[in-house]
Parts: sequence; structure tokens; C-alpha cells
Amino acid sequence: MTVRPFRFGLNEAPGPDTVARARRHEKLGFDVLLAPDRPQLASPLPVLAAAAAATERIGLGTYVLAATLHEPQSLLRELKAVLAVAGDRFQPGFGAGLDAGSAEDKRSRLQSLLEVVRGELPAVRILVAASGRGALGLAARYAQTAAFSLPPQADEAEILRRVEMLGGAAGAIELNYSLTAVGEAPAPWLARQGVDVQALRAARAPSVLWGDTDAMCEQLERRRERLGISYWTVPSAFAETLAPVVSRLSGS
Repeated sequence: MTVRPFRFGLNEAPGPDTVARARRHEKLGFDVLLAPDRPQLASPLPVLAAAAAATERIGLGTYVLAATLHEPQSLLRELKAVLAVAGDRFQPGFGAGLDAGSAEDKRSRLQSLLEVVRGELPAVRILVAASGRGALGLAARYAQTAAFSLPPQADEAEILRRVEMLGGAAGAIELNYSLTAVGEAPAPWLARQGVDVQALRAARAPSVLWGDTDAMCEQLERRRERLGISYWTVPSAFAETLAPVVSRLSGS
């Protein structure tokens, strides 16, 4: 399996302080600032464009644009607007969406969206979030990065099954996974969501990191060797905690 350099993304809901926080996250060394796409939140694209104008290095991405929420041609126009500001720092991510509907219909909409985006923006670095064989096939066909969309309780065996689903593309595509918790103080909202971080640690779930900086770096290096995952995303609540790891591992 190809060993890729580490990259780190920070996932943050758009808000009035996003621009100022983007500058801070850039100083901390994160590679990409990511914004979610949910009906109850502000649109991520205008906020990312504003963050792009206020920063110099950090990448800007969506994690992820839901195909069920957008009409491809209208969305393409917005993507081009962000691209005009961010240039090659813009790294949009796409997924089938979480709303109701058959998996087949949602996957079909995702494919239609990816066909339009890849056809009109061939040089843009694309991420596709997926968990099933069909969506992972779309990631292998259209994207530079496959993000494994799995619950925090997923173990290494479940992730390796997704790597196998990618087939021959597994060595040619960057693999991404999300961290749920970092360090010794889990965020309170994790418990409210029913996530037992101590249980995840005991099970050595790849969605959590614990210990000091050395221990966390060792965990990520082992996971990269074992699972092939080199691109890790984390909620902004853990930005400061993860920053020493980012400083040590990013690009290595």
C-alpha cells in the first residue's frame, strides 16, 4: 500500500467568527479548513470563500456537500465562485446525503453531481465520502480522496473491509477518516450523542486518539501503516489539543 504524507483537516460549522478562526487554524498548521453541509446550518461555500480571502496557505473544503440538497448546475456555479477566490486551495467534498431515500437513488444523484463537477472542473481535488461498495466505487472513479463514512464505534476490521472494496484504487487514492475525540478531555457533546469515548479507547477504535503527543503520533503512524489512512479530520473543538501532533506529522 502506498504510504502518503499526513494531512490534517479541521471540521467547523460556518459562523460569524469563521474567518478569524481560519487564520488561527492556519497558524496552528492544519492543512485544510472544512465546513459541513446541513440544512440547519449556513451554506458552507460563501463562508469558505471569505476564509480563503483572509488566509494564505490553508486549504478550504466541504465535508461534505450532500448531493440530495443541490441541483448540479446551480452548485457548479457556486463552486466556480469559490474556486475563483481560493484557487487550487479549494478541495470540495461530496456525499450522497443523510436524508431519507433509497441508497440507489441517492447514489445516482451523487454520481450525476460528480460527473458534472469532474467534467467542468477537471483539475479540482475532490473528496467523496462513502461507506458502501457503490459509493466507494464512485470515489475510486471521480475522486482523489475517499473518506470512510462510518460510526465512531467502527473497528479496524470494518475500515479494512472498505479498503478492500476500493480494489485496485486503494493504492492510488488518498484515504481519509474522522477523529471523534482527541486527548484526555472528551467534549461534552459526545456524551450527549451517546458516544462513550472511554469504551472507544478500550476497543482501540481508530476514531479516537489519547495519551501525550508521542503516543498520539505513534497511534496515527501505526494506523497509516495498517489501514493506509494518511488524511485525518477532527472537529474544531480539538484543534488546540491536536496542534502539536499536526506540527510534528503534517507532510511527513
